[in-house]
Amino acid sequence: MKSLLLIIALLSYNTVMYGNILGSNEIISFDHELNDKNMQQNNVNGVDMYISSFDIRQGDTLKVGVKLDIPVSMGQLTAFQFDLYLPHGIKILKNSDGEDIIELSKMSDSQKHILSCSKQKNGTIRFLCYSLSNKVFDGNKGDIMFITLCADSNLTKSDYKGYMKNILLVKPDTKTFTPVDKAFVIKCK
Repeated sequence: MKSLLLIIALLSYNTVMYGNILGSNEIISFDHELNDKNMQQNNVNGVDMYISSFDIRQGDTLKVGVKLDIPVSMGQLTAFQFDLYLPHGIKILKNSDGEDIIELSKMSDSQKHILSCSKQKNGTIRFLCYSLSNKVFDGNKGDIMFITLCADSNLTKSDYKGYMKNILLVKPDTKTFTPVDKAFVIKCK
C-alpha cells in the first residue's frame, strides 16, 4: 500500500509551470528566461541532487550523470522526480525505437526501480523513478542515473545553461525532501 501512495504522491506533486515561454511546445532556450538568483550550489539540509557542468562538441553525444548526495544519517531513498530544462540545441538522444536514452546507475536496476521520462507541455522533461515494492537505492552518494545528450551540429560554440527544478526525493516511509533548484553550464566547443 505504501508503494501505491508513493506513486500517487509523485504523480500529483505540485510543480511550478513556467508556461509556454516562446509560443512553441519544442524544447526551448531558457538561458535568459529563468532567474539564477534563487539557485544555490548546496542545500542547507545536506540533501542534494544535481547535474555537474560539462563540455560537449557540436554534433557529439555525451552520457551525463545525475548525482545524488545525501547524508547517510538521513537513510536511503526509494524514489525521485525532477524536471529537466535543456537549452535549444541540446536534446536527449533517442534509440532505434525512438525512446529517450536514459538509464539507472549501479545504485539500482530495472528489477528494483522503474525509470521513465516524458516531455511536458512547457517543453521541459519530467523524470520519474520509483519502486513498486518500495526498494531502496544502493547508496547515498554518486551517480543515480544517466542521460545521453546530443548537441546539434550547428549549435553555436558558447556556454549554455540547463536547469533541474521541482526535485523531489522520497524515502520508503514516504518522507520527502525537496532540494533547491539547480543550474548547470553546458559548454559547447
